[in-house]
Amino acid sequence: MQPKTISEPADPQEPRMRDPQARAPRPASAARGTGNLADSAGHSPRISALYQTLLSILVRDERELTTRQLAAMLSVYVSTEPQNLTNLAARINASRPTTTRIVDKLVQARLMRRFADRADRRRVLLGRTSEGVRYIQGIIDSSAEAEEQMTGG
Repeated sequence: MQPKTISEPADPQEPRMRDPQARAPRPASAARGTGNLADSAGHSPRISALYQTLLSILVRDERELTTRQLAAMLSVYVSTEPQNLTNLAARINASRPTTTRIVDKLVQARLMRRFADRADRRRVLLGRTSEGVRYIQGIIDSSAEAEEQMTGG
């Protein structure tokens, strides 16, 4: 069974939700490589690499994180400073109650930890765990493998 291809919306003028911090899309001619975005099956190589990465995450891990849970986790892991719940909610574009539930699940899965701010013990911060570091490293490794397959390296 072949994966479905992603198609453009029927009406190109249809408004789309967009992350205000996202970069503007690059024209196809600016893409890395030959500028040809489709492989022999008509799929974008980058979409195929993303698909392979996500599939490998699902196959090797039974946690099945949602997109928001993964975004929250990555947000904490890429930050040089510990995050608080309010900042994390803003970064993942979610309400504080939703973010609290997301963090609860990540803490329960030992992918994130909560701890008191030393400067203000009333404030709770979010940080990394060794289990979470291994999880993120697995994503990085899967992504690198998919990239190698995409480039033939």
